Amino acid sequence: MKLRTLIKIASDSYPDGAVLDSYERGEAAGDTLALFVAREIAETFEAGETTAHQLRRAISVMEKAHGEIGEVLSGLRRRLEREAMS
Repeated sequence: MKLRTLIKIASDSYPDGAVLDSYERGEAAGDTLALFVAREIAETFEAGETTAHQLRRAISVMEKAHGEIGEVLSGLRRRLEREAMS
């Protein structure tokens, strides 16, 4: 599997399909979350590996990012709750 193909798979599931555009245009594309997704996949891509390996690796990095974003979201919610109590 080629890197562009893997990024296109992610892009096909992303609102507005912006991941591939962000990968190709970089910062100029304007969608920093899509660029983040593209970069995370690109940075962990291992040329010469099987399609299944590439997909498992991309899933792993997206699950890690999902967890980290979830932690940020939880922290923001906790702070909002404290603000509501004060």
